[in-house]
Amino acid sequence: NTLEAYKNNIEPFMIIGNAIMSPFVDVVYEQLKAYPVSYGHGEARSGKSNILELIANLFGYNASFISGGNDTSKNVMHNMEHYNKTPLLYAEVESSIKRQFPENIKAFYDRTPRKIMKGYGQEQDLKAINATIHFTSNDLLPNNEQTMTRLIFSEFKQDNFDFKKAIPFNVIRDDLIGLILPEILFYLNNPEYIKKLIDLNDKKIELIDKKSKTLSIDTRSRKNIAVATVSYTHLTLPTI
Repeated sequence: NTLEAYKNNIEPFMIIGNAIMSPFVDVVYEQLKAYPVSYGHGEARSGKSNILELIANLFGYNASFISGGNDTSKNVMHNMEHYNKTPLLYAEVESSIKRQFPENIKAFYDRTPRKIMKGYGQEQDLKAINATIHFTSNDLLPNNEQTMTRLIFSEFKQDNFDFKKAIPFNVIRDDLIGLILPEILFYLNNPEYIKKLIDLNDKKIELIDKKSKTLSIDTRSRKNIAVATVSYTHLTLPTI
């Protein structure tokens, strides 16, 4: 249904794939020393919110779990500390996140712990970042190269989304798609399998890049894509 609704474009699956890897955030971090940030940019009514709702349902939430995007950077970091191996979903980039977008993305990607000073700096509480983060926006288009290499970037267009194909699936999505998650969590018992898949995808993408006359994918972006493609090419296959 998702393939049909998005006219066989890969963009929604990059965000879905990155979010599905949230239960394996520790494995991804061990491989990359980071975790990529999803960013879906595009026009209104291009299916961005539909993807976020699908991800929310997959993890047992409903559409109310999706934030409007007006959180402060501090609140986002607090949420990333509070939720464990869970995708946090933001439908827009606003307020302090937007004003300091490159700095925020670097912190989210590198998973910089929050440091809370006490007693003239003699004590520190280090707050871990456990969740993953996924944005969509029809406003902000990142143009900083270092920021872009930390993103799973996807472009959404109205012409590539057929909402009439998506609507019939919504009832099933809202009630039943969470049943896929236990199949995904099965692989928590085999982290080495996840690592091998990431390495395998990384090598495949590197080979494609070398053979192409037009592509030029930097190492960080290649590894980000490798993470996102692990999930929808392997982890969901038992359910499908």
